[in-house]
Amino acid sequence: MKKFLVVFMLVFIFMLVVWVPSVSYMTKINIGSYTLEVPSAYRPNTSIFSWFKSVTGIGENVTGFIFEFKAGVVGDNVAGYIRDVDGVEQKIVGLVTYITSEERERVLRNLSYKDAWEGSGGYKSRHIEKDKATGYYLVTEKEGYWGIFKVFHEKPVQKNVPRYAETMLMSSCSGSPLYPFKKVRCTEKLLSLENILIEYSYSYENIASHQEIRNFIKSKVDSWQKKRQEK
Repeated sequence: MKKFLVVFMLVFIFMLVVWVPSVSYMTKINIGSYTLEVPSAYRPNTSIFSWFKSVTGIGENVTGFIFEFKAGVVGDNVAGYIRDVDGVEQKIVGLVTYITSEERERVLRNLSYKDAWEGSGGYKSRHIEKDKATGYYLVTEKEGYWGIFKVFHEKPVQKNVPRYAETMLMSSCSGSPLYPFKKVRCTEKLLSLENILIEYSYSYENIASHQEIRNFIKSKVDSWQKKRQEK
């Protein structure tokens, strides 16, 4: 009997390891005052324990979680999205976090872009260059250094940085300081629900589609909201 139970358990565990990753299911996530149900296909390296918690209704209590959209998924929803660059799939990877009211205000004030916009702090010697292909303005800390740069929808001037708006492009990009625009990833911030912050990155080759990408990501994350938890 013992031998039978041991064999049964081994077979059961094997079936879980093989079968679970191939099955699409919803992961229940408790974040802040919200409950989200996220498709497993959008969560990289979802563990067997996450699956077990979801099917038993327990859910995960977290302050944030990572999501990932494959290039095919984005391309099917965003016209003109470049799915492949030099043989590399252009996935979108992001982080959803629950933020405080104070942190939300910092995002609304665009403080992480303040220096680049106003020409202050580390950007006192900033270099501004217009991307002829998109019409966007690229701002580096100094001329010739492209390791980190900001991208704005309009030419930045020495006045207060404008407040956050979903239709405004303010992106922070990073790549090689020696080889401009090679394997550059750009990160944007997006507010969703009341105190949910979404930070996501995509390739610079797709920056012309930034607004469509924002709309796609926001609609996806908003659709994951199951209910508001009772306080």
